[in-house]
Amino acid sequence: MKIRRVLSSFLVSMSLVASVPMMTGCEEVADALQGASDGETASALKQALQIGVTTAVNKLSSEGYMADAATKIGIPESAITAFEIYNELKGNKGASAVLDQLGFTDDLEDNLVTAFNNAATDAAPKSAKILADEVTGLTIQDAKDILFGADNAATVKLQNDCQSDLMAAFHPTITESMNNVKVANMSATQLWSKFATGNNKLYEWVNTTAGQIAIKALPIAGVKSSVVDKISSVSTVNPDISDEITGRALDGLFTKIAEKELGIRTNVAERTNDLLRRVFGQLDKN
Repeated sequence: MKIRRVLSSFLVSMSLVASVPMMTGCEEVADALQGASDGETASALKQALQIGVTTAVNKLSSEGYMADAATKIGIPESAITAFEIYNELKGNKGASAVLDQLGFTDDLEDNLVTAFNNAATDAAPKSAKILADEVTGLTIQDAKDILFGADNAATVKLQNDCQSDLMAAFHPTITESMNNVKVANMSATQLWSKFATGNNKLYEWVNTTAGQIAIKALPIAGVKSSVVDKISSVSTVNPDISDEITGRALDGLFTKIAEKELGIRTNVAERTNDLLRRVFGQLDKN
């Protein structure tokens, strides 16, 4: 009988304990594992993008496009062949003399690259307000689509939505900078004009009868057949390079924003507040 009374008392005690709400650490963990609300997701995505924008603009404005291989603006593709020809032939006295007359020099390529990157650096701060306004307009549906998307989904959304506005904002600044910033006592516009004039004269010469005869004689003068082929395939370039440099400047900007987005998505240490840790922590479990 004594044993029965003890068991009965124990069971009653257990039932009373079970009826009391359990506010334990286990419940807190369960709450933390639940997905964030739609509003929290939208807020976190906006924060992440704004961090990316601020980081990218500040870095490019202070350190410049040249400082990072991922953003450095090189010679446009349309100009590569002409500079390859110059670098191959500058040791050949006859060919070098012709190229010098066309305006090619040893430092022209480096000077152009420096001028292009300086112009892009000048324009970078112009993007801050446009990008901030676009981030503010991010909707809950946008956020839901983006969160579990690609590692650069937010950046791609931002780029698609405001590319034309950014082009319009960047272009005047790029043009002004290319007209004013001097490298080797010449502006970027003057340097490119010098190159474009020489390149296009080379193209015209290649397509004359005299040019074709001279090209056929180049192997006799010791010019490699691969270089002869490049001379024959040289094309014209646009004397106005501002559109291309504007586009390349924006590409570099979004490259840096995407890097920051990736960091927040994959690196817990880059989630600098509870909201970012809560929302992007969902990605760690997927």
